[in-house]
Amino acid sequence: AGFVETLPQLWNASGDPLERAGRRTIDSLALMRPINYGLYNAGSNAGGYQPAGGANYGSNALGTQLRNIAQMVKAGLGLRVAAVDFGGWDTHDGQGNPANSYDYFGNQVQILSDALGAFYTDLSAGATNYMNKVSVVVMSEFGRRVNENDAGGTDHGYGNVMLALGGSVNGGRTFGTFPGLSSGALFEGADVGVTTDYRQVLSEALIRRLG
Repeated sequence: AGFVETLPQLWNASGDPLERAGRRTIDSLALMRPINYGLYNAGSNAGGYQPAGGANYGSNALGTQLRNIAQMVKAGLGLRVAAVDFGGWDTHDGQGNPANSYDYFGNQVQILSDALGAFYTDLSAGATNYMNKVSVVVMSEFGRRVNENDAGGTDHGYGNVMLALGGSVNGGRTFGTFPGLSSGALFEGADVGVTTDYRQVLSEALIRRLG
């Protein structure tokens, strides 16, 4: 027997918060388990998922996760919140440079951009336009230093940027105050300063989107 079959047998139906949360989690997994998350293939996976609008999520982990979320949104499972991690930004060395042939950081940005573009294309295609009910917020817990270190990378920084995507997002612009990159404008002479608390952005999304 698998973990999700064994675990409920260990609970004693006391109704404590941990048990209730566990049962809700197992119920949620039961809803998702029958879904065929593989891509459609007429010969080998006819029941697989077909992204709409010609969206191409690629073969990387981020694209696959966003494709799975799009599929769950369309399946009407009652999904309200989903979190996706995209690592590989801790570029203390070998960050790369767009002017050179090796541009690791730029490649990371390209993967993020392509995956978000595919997600939006997929969910906004057709009359339903699911993106009118979906909001995406992209954030990191820290930024990168402005100046390159001796290892060709950047160390942990302070200020960062957040991205918001969705049909209800007042987009096409940059909000907040950018203090600039001059030495006098940098926090402690090294980092872009923080001018907006990230909780302001997240709280607005929670209040306006989730009530």
